[in-house]
Amino acid sequence: MRSLVALVLLLFGVALALPVSAQQAPAKGVLLLMTEEVEGQGGAKPAVNFWWSTPNAPSWTASDKVVIEALKSQGMEAVVVRDANISRIYRTANISLANAATLGGLLGAERVIVGQIRYRTLAAVEPLNLVGVEAYAAVHLVAAGAADADSLKRFTVERQSFGADATSALEDVRGQTAQALGLLMGKTLIKGAGPVGVTSKERLIGLRNVESAQVLDAIKKFLVEIEVVEAVRERWASEGIIALEINPGALDGEDRIEYVLRVLENHSFDGFRVVRNSGQRSANLAEFFIERVQAEGF
Repeated sequence: MRSLVALVLLLFGVALALPVSAQQAPAKGVLLLMTEEVEGQGGAKPAVNFWWSTPNAPSWTASDKVVIEALKSQGMEAVVVRDANISRIYRTANISLANAATLGGLLGAERVIVGQIRYRTLAAVEPLNLVGVEAYAAVHLVAAGAADADSLKRFTVERQSFGADATSALEDVRGQTAQALGLLMGKTLIKGAGPVGVTSKERLIGLRNVESAQVLDAIKKFLVEIEVVEAVRERWASEGIIALEINPGALDGEDRIEYVLRVLENHSFDGFRVVRNSGQRSANLAEFFIERVQAEGF
C-alpha cells in the first residue's frame, strides 16, 4: 500500500514539473509573416519591414494592420505574438515556406500567411503633377507545423495609386492592396483549407480531380453499398479536394476505415478509376486521385 501511495505521489510530482510548453493550448488562428518592401527615393536602398525582426517587442507593419482588420471583418483571428523567444534562424525578411510553417507551429498558429508586399514608385505624370506608386503582393497559405510546407494556395494582388506626393500615393495604394489581400485570403480561410482547417476524430476520404457531379455521386453510391457503411456525407470541399465521411455521427474504428479504403481502391468504376495517393501528408485524410479511363475499342 505504501509503495502504491509513493508511486501516486511521484507521478503527481512529475506532472507538476512538466514544462509549460508540454501543456500548450490547441493551435488556433492565422499567423502573418509578410515582408513589406518600399522602394527608396533618389537611389536610396528600399525600406524592408517585418514584425518578427524584433520578436520581444513585435510591431505590425502598416500593411499588416490593414490585412488584420480585413481578416477580422470576416471573423478570422490573427495570432498576436507577445514576448516571443524567436530564434535568429527565423528573424529574416522573406522567410521561406518551410521556416514559416515551423515558426507558425512554435507560436501556436493553425495556419500561416507568408510572402511579400512590394511598393515601387512610378514615373511622375507631368501634366497633372501626380506621383504614382505601384504595389505587388504575392503571399502563400501554408499549414503551421507542417513537415512538408507546400503552398496550399497562392494569392497575388496588384494595385496602382496616384497622388500629389509619394507619401499620399503610398498610403492609398497600401490601403487598397492590403484590404484586397485580406478579403481575398479571408474568403479562402472561411471556406477552410482542407485538413489544415477542419479537424476530425477519424480519417476522411479525400477525392482529388473530381470533374463532375456524376463521378462524385458514383463514388458515394458505391461506398454506401459496402456492408460496413450506412451513410456518406461531404465533410468539406476546398483546394481541389472533396472530403467524404463515412457513417457520420458515429466513430468508426481504424480497421473499418482501412477496410473501406481498400475496397474503394480495388473497385472498377465506369469511365474512371480511383488511385490512392501513397505520398499524402495528412494523417486525418486518405487521398485518392480520380483518373479517367479510356474506353477500349476494336
